[in-house]
Amino acid sequence: CNDERNIFTINTTLNDVVINKSKYNTIGFNAESTPKDLSIRSKIIKPSKKSKNANDDLNINIDCRLFNDTIQNTVTWGNKKSKRAIKGKLGMEVMLNRDENELLSMKAVINPDSIIQNDSIWYISGSTVSGNLDRININGLYLYNDHQHLRIDGFIGKSKEDVLNISASNLEVSTILDLVKFRILKFNGNATGSATASSLLSAPEINGFFKVDSFKIDNGYLGNTDLNIGWRNDDKSIFLNADIHNDTGETTKVNGFLSEANDTIHLDIDANKLNAVFINKMVKSFMSDIKGTGSGKVSLLGKWREVNLVGAVALNCSARVNPTNVRYTFHGDSLYF
Repeated sequence: CNDERNIFTINTTLNDVVINKSKYNTIGFNAESTPKDLSIRSKIIKPSKKSKNANDDLNINIDCRLFNDTIQNTVTWGNKKSKRAIKGKLGMEVMLNRDENELLSMKAVINPDSIIQNDSIWYISGSTVSGNLDRININGLYLYNDHQHLRIDGFIGKSKEDVLNISASNLEVSTILDLVKFRILKFNGNATGSATASSLLSAPEINGFFKVDSFKIDNGYLGNTDLNIGWRNDDKSIFLNADIHNDTGETTKVNGFLSEANDTIHLDIDANKLNAVFINKMVKSFMSDIKGTGSGKVSLLGKWREVNLVGAVALNCSARVNPTNVRYTFHGDSLYF
């Protein structure tokens, strides 16, 4: 409506919306314009893919005010789960202007705040983000909790000279893998190191080197790991090279790539007295509760959500053979895949 105060208001609510195959229970929108400013509020409810319980739904609220070439923006999000809760708030003030080339540019001041991710409280330090559509400068964005630290500095742009620097201390590996939705195997461990990302707005290239303490697969301890991991833009894949050092001095080498875009996984494993837990899921139909080590050359091949082992592993372990429900001991016996 438009009244004598020159206030214009729009209210709308959409239910059961699908956007790019993503479902939303509700998308609400309210906008109010006055001679001095424009206020926009939006509420989004996204259902959980794993549960029909409303407490698992993700609620997102966006509150935005525009005035005098300035945008004040606050985003809050969260669910009501008692475990693995998600909750957060991010506030910033964005100032718009024109640079020397008359391109629209901005400077954003990010307010210190906190978020809850999987029941862990993360703190966000104050930071500034500035630039235009072609090049963005992130200055000292720092996220941390009681024992994990993540710092981001540098440039997001189109050129290879536009480099973003990322450093991590004691960062939980599962946090990273949750972002790329890799769930065939469960990985754990604490990573410390750094990565660089260049030309993120054109042809992204990412390369990182980390030391991972107490590296585990499916809760089975493997050892400490030297990890080189990154992103190749030409084939849209994550590459990795890892040396896993067990507690008795032997090293297992892993190299290969994972590509969700191409629905492909190819990891070559040269195992040297590696905890045999790494074959658990591949043999669960006939063997379980494996305790011991395995050596040999195998490859993890397949699709993003369906993989197989190919190769042979010499086992020095004990395991329960499911069809007989009897525990056997293996001394150098080879298992072929």
